[in-house]
Amino acid sequence: RNGDTAKDEYTDKVTFQLRDNRSYRFFGLKQDWIWDVSPHVSLKSGFDLKQVNAEYDYVFNLDDTRTNSAGVVGPFHNNNDIQTKPSGQQTGVYLSTRFNPWPDLYVETGLRNDRATWADDNLWSPRLSGAYNLTPRTVLRGGWGKYYQSQFINNLDVHHSAADFDPAELSTHYVVGLEHNFDYGIHARVEGYRKQITRLSDSYQNLRDPWEVFPEARNDDVLLRYDGAETAGVELFLKYDQGKKLSWWFSYARARAEERVVDIEFDGLLVEQTGTLRRINNQDHTVYADVNYRPNSRWHINLSWQYYTGWPLTTYDYVANRPYTEAPAPDLHMAATHNQFRGEDYPAYHRMDIRVNRDIRLGDATLKVYLHI
Repeated sequence: RNGDTAKDEYTDKVTFQLRDNRSYRFFGLKQDWIWDVSPHVSLKSGFDLKQVNAEYDYVFNLDDTRTNSAGVVGPFHNNNDIQTKPSGQQTGVYLSTRFNPWPDLYVETGLRNDRATWADDNLWSPRLSGAYNLTPRTVLRGGWGKYYQSQFINNLDVHHSAADFDPAELSTHYVVGLEHNFDYGIHARVEGYRKQITRLSDSYQNLRDPWEVFPEARNDDVLLRYDGAETAGVELFLKYDQGKKLSWWFSYARARAEERVVDIEFDGLLVEQTGTLRRINNQDHTVYADVNYRPNSRWHINLSWQYYTGWPLTTYDYVANRPYTEAPAPDLHMAATHNQFRGEDYPAYHRMDIRVNRDIRLGDATLKVYLHI
């Protein structure tokens, strides 16, 4: 990322220059073995070894006019110059066993060890899953496991002067599902899940625009401290595809994604809200639908639709603030006063796509033409 700006507006009086160039390189070796001990027992093992090197060149200079939490306007400066070259080794070793103790029952157990030396991670992850054939057309599945996610060597938060990598986050998964094949080629699956996330790292977010390209230059950058998170939901999936002219699939999910926010650090105007809050990408209801029609080998018509309920939103208004603390204000300054943190929702999101494809034979070649709306 490379950028700069110079604004002198009622709501923004800021100049900044930013250079964020980073790269990483790795070389490694990966090997997997599968050993079928018997028709009912199979062993799988392997390793993944990597040497990883990264390079950061980050320079940031900012001069701004901001309003603090007391509503007083004053100058704000931030300068950051970081050049660093972290390196280390990443290793993963696993062993899993799949066995068939009874004709209709399959069980798989596993254990893996992951290490990332740059973050000082040495992690053990057990997993257990199983499948039971209730009938020739119906399968009951279940699973449990611990999944660690080490901070990647290319994701050091130099934007906020971080010098050390965060410890790996841990997600414990519980999943149960039921699959059934109906007559006429319809496949159905219902699945319930729960994910408990611990060791959750603190994170910076922008109150008004979480997807800002230069988040560290904004005056709505807040630090959130967590005490874990949890997601849970139920998903329904239906699919029809017998290789005929018409095929379709449909999915619906009812879910909840929450996190426990214990503290918000922000020197600005905000109605803070802590405790158990919906995560920034929480979607209570999600629907996907897709229909394909192929009248012959030359034509393909597709209709797809998606819908989900709105993500949490922090609304805000602008107010005129007190004069500068160091000098009289040269002109009017308007500051964003943020309402309750994640107190409202964006509207629901809809998207529909229609696409028509036509293949035209031109001798030994094929011209593909499409219209997408």
